[in-house]
Amino acid sequence: MIDLHCHLLPGIDDGPRTMAEALEMCRIAVADGITHAITTPHIHPGRWDNTRESIQAACEELKTELQLHNIPLQLGYAAEVRLTDQVIQQIADNEIPFYGEVDGYQIMLLEFPHGHIIPGSDKLVHWLLQRKIRPLIAHPERNKQVMKDPAHLT
Repeated sequence: MIDLHCHLLPGIDDGPRTMAEALEMCRIAVADGITHAITTPHIHPGRWDNTRESIQAACEELKTELQLHNIPLQLGYAAEVRLTDQVIQQIADNEIPFYGEVDGYQIMLLEFPHGHIIPGSDKLVHWLLQRKIRPLIAHPERNKQVMKDPAHLT
C-alpha cells in the first residue's frame, strides 16, 4: 500500500514532534501494510514556514533513521500547500515540492482554509493550470462552504 498524504517528518508541522514519535508512526504504518509514503508537511506562511529545501532535508534525515532502525518504509516528499497570497511567489522561488508529473502537469497538493473558499481561488487555479501545475485539493470535506454545497468544487 502507498500513502500519498501523511505527516511523518518530525518537528516541522502538526505531525510528530520528535524523531522517536516519527519512527513509531513509521513502524505502525509498515505494520498496517504501507510500503511507500509521500510525506506532505504543511507549507503555510506564518504558521509552518517550510520550503522544498527544508522538507527535503527533513525527509532525508528520516530516511537515514529508518535505515538505522531497519524500518522498511520507502519515503518521498511533496507538500500540503496552503492557499495564500504567497503561492505565486513560492512557485516563482521554487519553494514548492510537487508530487511529480502527470500528462505534462506538475501535481501540487493545495489546501483551502477550512471556513470558506477564498474569493479569487478560481483565478489562482486557472493561473496554475496555465503554468502546467495541476492542483490536487487536500481535504475538501473539511471546508464548510464545500460541506454546504459540494458544487463549489466544480
